[in-house]
Amino acid sequence: MKYCYKNKKISSENALLQKGAGFSIGEKGQEKIVSLNGVWDFKFYNSVLDYVEDTKYDSEIKVPSNWQIEGFGVPIYTNVHYPYAIGTNPLTLPKIKDKLNPCGVYHRKFNIDGLDENVVLNFAANSCAEVYVNGKYVGYSDDTFDYQRYDITDFLTVGENEIKIIVVQYSVGSYLEDQDMWRLSGIYRDVLLEFNPKTQIEDIYVRSEIDNEFKGAIFKFDCEVSANRAAFDGGKIEYKLTDKDGKIVCENTADIGKLEDGGATFKTLMSNLESVNLWSTENPYLYTLTVCLYDKNSKVIDKRVLDFGFRKIEVVKKTENHDPHILLNGKPLLIRGVNRHEFHPFYGHAVPTELTEKDLELCLSNNIDSVRTCHYPNSRNFYKLCDRMGIMVMSENNLETHGLARFVPRNSAFWTRKCCARMQKMIYANRNHASILFWSLGNESGNGRNQAEMYRYLHRRMPGCIVCKNQKSGTGRR
Repeated sequence: MKYCYKNKKISSENALLQKGAGFSIGEKGQEKIVSLNGVWDFKFYNSVLDYVEDTKYDSEIKVPSNWQIEGFGVPIYTNVHYPYAIGTNPLTLPKIKDKLNPCGVYHRKFNIDGLDENVVLNFAANSCAEVYVNGKYVGYSDDTFDYQRYDITDFLTVGENEIKIIVVQYSVGSYLEDQDMWRLSGIYRDVLLEFNPKTQIEDIYVRSEIDNEFKGAIFKFDCEVSANRAAFDGGKIEYKLTDKDGKIVCENTADIGKLEDGGATFKTLMSNLESVNLWSTENPYLYTLTVCLYDKNSKVIDKRVLDFGFRKIEVVKKTENHDPHILLNGKPLLIRGVNRHEFHPFYGHAVPTELTEKDLELCLSNNIDSVRTCHYPNSRNFYKLCDRMGIMVMSENNLETHGLARFVPRNSAFWTRKCCARMQKMIYANRNHASILFWSLGNESGNGRNQAEMYRYLHRRMPGCIVCKNQKSGTGRR
C-alpha cells in the first residue's frame, strides 16, 4: 500500500477525467463493457496499521456492496460530528488517525481475450481506493461519490489477469464528506471494464438554444477525438439526431485531420431545427443522438449513442410586479420536490437500479416531480431514469463540511483544487442529461472564497447554467 489516503498533496493519481460520451458501442449495438461484479476475495483489517502486503484472503464479499452491510466493521451514523478517525483540531488539519481507520482489500481474477483496444477500469469506492493490476500500482482517488476511471491497458496480458483494490474507510477527502447519513465503506457501484478503440470519441457535450416562440432550436454539438497507443490517419466525425419514430431531424459532419499518438482534436458543430418537441416533466421527450467516428476509408472506428432533450431554463429576477421565479420552456415552474439519499436499508449505498426506479415511480405517483441528490452525485442509472421518466434534478456536488464549516473549505487554497475537482467530475460526467435543471455547489459547507471559486469554475465550463449556492450555512445552527 502507498498510503495515499493521508497524502495531503493528492486527491487522485493517474485517474482519468470523467467524460460525457458514454460507452463505445459495438457492431451488434451493445455497449463495449464487461462487468466484474460478483463475489470477490476479501480481507478486512480493523486498522490500516494491521495491513500486510502479502494479504491472505480469508473471506469473500459481494461487489458492489458496502462492507458494513456484509458483516465487516461497524456502520456509523452521525450528523454534524465527524467520525473519530478524522482529526478535528483546526491547528492540525487534515489528520487521519491510522489506528481508527479500517481498510478492506478486494481481489479477483479475470480474463482478457486480446489487447487490440484500450481498457479502462470504472468503479466507485468509499472513501478512497488504491488500484493494483497484476501486482503493479495503477492509481488512486479519494472522491467517494464520483466514479473512478483508470487506463489499465499497459498492465494487462492476454489471458488471465488479477486485480487488487485497497479501500480505506477514511482519507483526506473525507473532510469534504461530512454528510448527515450512515457512513459506509467499500466498492459500492458497478465495477466495469470499458473497451475503447485506440482512436476514440473521447468526450461529447450537447445543448440547445430554443427560439423565442419555443418551436424551433439550434442544436449545438462539441466533440473531442483522441488517439492513444496509435496514430490516426484522418477521417470524419458525424452526428445524427433522430426522434422517437426513428426519423432523422438533423445531421452534420466534420473532417478530422491526422492525429499523432497522444494527440487530440476538438470539433464544434450545430444544426438549425424549425420545430422540436420540448422535454418537460409532463412530456419527457427524448431524441437519440448517434455519433460516429470514421477513418479515411469510411469505416466506423467508434460509435456513441446518447439520449438528448430540448429544454430551456430561465431565472426571472424580482421586479415591482412579481417575485423572482424560474421558467421551464417559457412557463413558470412550480417545483414539487424531495431530497433523496441514494441509500437502502438492505443494500446501503449500493442501491440496485430496479429499486431506484421504484423510488422514482413512487415520487411520480405522489405528484413529486423533482429530486435533489443530497448531498453528492448519484449513480449513472439514476440520471438516465430521470431523463426518461420526467423527473427534474438538482445535481449536488460531493461536498459537505458541516462539523468544520468554519474552517473547511472556507478561504484555504489547500481545499480549492479539491473542491473544484469534484465539481469538474460531476459536470463533465452528467452535463448532457436533460433532467438536470440545476447544479448545487454542495451542502452545509460554510461561506468563503472557495464557494466563489467553484461557482466561477462551473460557469466557465457551462455558461448560463443555474447554480445553487450552499444549501445551509453549515455553522451548526439551524
